[in-house]
Amino acid sequence: MLQRILHHSHPSVTLLYIGITEEETNEVLKTLVFFNEVLFQTEFASGVIDRLFHI
Repeated sequence: MLQRILHHSHPSVTLLYIGITEEETNEVLKTLVFFNEVLFQTEFASGVIDRLFHI
């Protein structure tokens, strides 16, 4: 949406304009992957424990 408002030809131009770097994007993605893995492991472990003890 912002890209259209600013009449930029490519999303990378808009990201540069608003100060979002590729390095920052990569760091955010790493954080999201980490939290997703932690959440999956927690939910998976919880399900295994529930099945073992028929909770």
